[in-house]
Amino acid sequence: MYYDFEIPLPDAPGKLAYERHGDTTYVKYEYKRTYDPEKKFTYPKCATIGKRSKENPDMFRPNQNYLTYFPNAEMPISDYRSTRSSCLRAGAFIVMRKIIKDYKLEDILGMHFQDRDLGLFLDLAVYSIITEDNAGQYYPDYAYNHPLFTQNMRIYSDSTVSAFLQSVTEDQNAGSLNEWNSSRNHREKNIYPMIPQTKTARRVMLKS
Repeated sequence: MYYDFEIPLPDAPGKLAYERHGDTTYVKYEYKRTYDPEKKFTYPKCATIGKRSKENPDMFRPNQNYLTYFPNAEMPISDYRSTRSSCLRAGAFIVMRKIIKDYKLEDILGMHFQDRDLGLFLDLAVYSIITEDNAGQYYPDYAYNHPLFTQNMRIYSDSTVSAFLQSVTEDQNAGSLNEWNSSRNHREKNIYPMIPQTKTARRVMLKS
């Protein structure tokens, strides 16, 4: 999803590339480089973060990937209002928030996930429970009309969801599980909240 406003190109010397398709120029950001020892060649890994302005080449229309790689970027407040539903479906979310609070899941997960990742993790877990679905490509539609745990109720794209799930480490999984078990008695160690596995998302389990 591309936002309906333009902002200055990010200050990222040597990291931006431009790819033209028809009359549209896409802005790509190089977030990583991988070295192939056999071919002795370094391959850049890029993500599309927006479309370059046709009128002003120093400006561009960002998409949600832009916020992934530039999370502290300032965005017009009006956009967040226009890209969210004016009527949020809050009933089931309120129940889930109460459960999360009572079990202190934010505190447990917060020891192993940063604020942005923690909010997205909780949103994905609640999404899979409320919708009884696990397809990452439908998460942005859910986020559009439901309250979220992410800061400013930010809506992340399905590609961001996939990248996040792939970034979760075994240490984060094990650490969260150990922390959960340390606060439970033996009769409470059979709870398995999880984000089910799909083609675009790996399994992330918080089990005892």
